[in-house]
Amino acid sequence: MVTYLNLKGTTERVLGIDPGTANLAYCFFRPGKDGDLIVTGKIGTERPLPVGLKVEALITQLAAYVEPWSPTLVVKEGPAYGMPMKAVEMGRIHQAIDRFAFERGIPLIELSPQSIRSFIGSKSKSDTKLRLFQKYGVEFRSEDEADAYATARAGIARWNGELKTAKEKAAEKRAARKAG
Repeated sequence: MVTYLNLKGTTERVLGIDPGTANLAYCFFRPGKDGDLIVTGKIGTERPLPVGLKVEALITQLAAYVEPWSPTLVVKEGPAYGMPMKAVEMGRIHQAIDRFAFERGIPLIELSPQSIRSFIGSKSKSDTKLRLFQKYGVEFRSEDEADAYATARAGIARWNGELKTAKEKAAEKRAARKAG
């Protein structure tokens, strides 16, 4: 779990991203007292392209869709390490998302798929839509859009200190054992 924090950021307008090279899902999430604003979408390329052009097309489309919302925090799902054949392609899309956030001065949080699932309470990617409905009463057209929303929610929890990394949890246990 990587966190790039800019302490001037807030969680009033969060962009959650479920990255992929075939398509990229996003969720713009604005929590509100009178109800949350949730805008989700899925971006893909119309035709087969070389990886570099595909990544650039995805990021350009993402920027066009979400810049009017002026996100104050970007949260992306980190890579799943079980796909070594796609590592280079996924690295490029992750780098492009990082550049998207850094060029706009928006704080960026990267969460592992396991951390997001743990926060939501799901056991698998296919279980996420059901868990989100049970926990928040929201439904999504696709698993990718549900993942983007879950990523945004988990990112807010991370930002607020409610979601700890495995290392942080282990350190707390060690400190508790030393104290007790």
